[in-house]
Amino acid sequence: MSATPEFHQPVEEENDFYKLLGVEKFASESEIKAAYRKLAFKYHPDKNPGSSEAAEKFKKISIAYAVLSDPTRRRQYDLTGPSKALSDFECLDVDQVGGVGRVVCALFTKLGIPIPTQVSPKVLAVAKDLAKAEGNATHPIVELCINQLVSDRVQRQEANFYCINLTQSDCDNGIVLVCRSHSESKFKIILFDKEGDVRQIQESFRRKQATRKKHCTSAEMYFISSALLRLSEFSALKFFNEAEQDVPIEFHLLDGLEQGPSVNLQPGKHIFCIYGDNWINDVKYEVSVLLAGDGLHVVNSIQEMEKSLYKLKMNMADFQKEYMEAKNRFLAVSNQFEEYTKSIKELLDDRERLYEQYLDVLSANVRVKESFQNPGLLKGFMSSVTSAFSSK
Repeated sequence: MSATPEFHQPVEEENDFYKLLGVEKFASESEIKAAYRKLAFKYHPDKNPGSSEAAEKFKKISIAYAVLSDPTRRRQYDLTGPSKALSDFECLDVDQVGGVGRVVCALFTKLGIPIPTQVSPKVLAVAKDLAKAEGNATHPIVELCINQLVSDRVQRQEANFYCINLTQSDCDNGIVLVCRSHSESKFKIILFDKEGDVRQIQESFRRKQATRKKHCTSAEMYFISSALLRLSEFSALKFFNEAEQDVPIEFHLLDGLEQGPSVNLQPGKHIFCIYGDNWINDVKYEVSVLLAGDGLHVVNSIQEMEKSLYKLKMNMADFQKEYMEAKNRFLAVSNQFEEYTKSIKELLDDRERLYEQYLDVLSANVRVKESFQNPGLLKGFMSSVTSAFSSK
């Protein structure tokens, strides 16, 4: 397949949690833990007494680790970007929400308002048990074969676990993990590493199926040699505050377009689960593992299109400043135009009044004089008759 394209987006290292810990964006939990321990030992206040710089560095890497070591917080960070407050990455624990609250949250979700939710600790604990069980697991797990479609359902905040056994040939060809819900339910695909830690999370998003002309919710994980981009679901309400500042939401259409995870699966057993993320109902879904050997020409077309989209994303980011400056200039000249127009009309009215006033002043001493008028034929005849009778 074609070479991996390079996409660069400048991020300040001080605000990038991955760069703070010195790990790749798609590093595993164990890699993040090892990097944190190394840095924490180096910058710990006990090893650097009196150093405010080391204390500040230790604080930053501690916050970075607290976010990236938690699957839910990490996913929220990947979606929303950096923040100095740990509370900004807190997600809602659905188990703590009552029945009425779930109904309200479900309505908000239908309206397109994203509400980040936690992955149940119980599910994460089961994953660790399954990874260590080696055939003696007490929790059920279903083995999936390549190109096999399985239909199932899962309760909200619960998970159905699956495993796939990959050969070297499967890994060389690449695989695609696909899950869809035709009832438009919310769910997550969670892939675990060999220790049972979360390796990757992919949330479902609403998409239109061209073949069925209907909508569904879908999530995919691509384990192929070609680098593809990931596009998060766009929500206009997310940018409502900025829209109030007259920044068009069109500038954010590609905010969710980012470099997708480049995860190479090794031959052997891999565990993942489908996590029910609905607020009220069970999740009905179909899941399959597809061999990625076919469709190379389509993948190449996707890459070319995504390169164009990413270039447009960068261009729009640069153009936003120019657009807002031009818009502000337009608003300024528009306001100036309205002021000029208002002043002209007011002065024209004042001019008319002054002319009237001036003429009134000039006319104040004018004496009215009756002018001679032609009496006309009828008036002259009546005047003659009246004079004749008067003379008798």
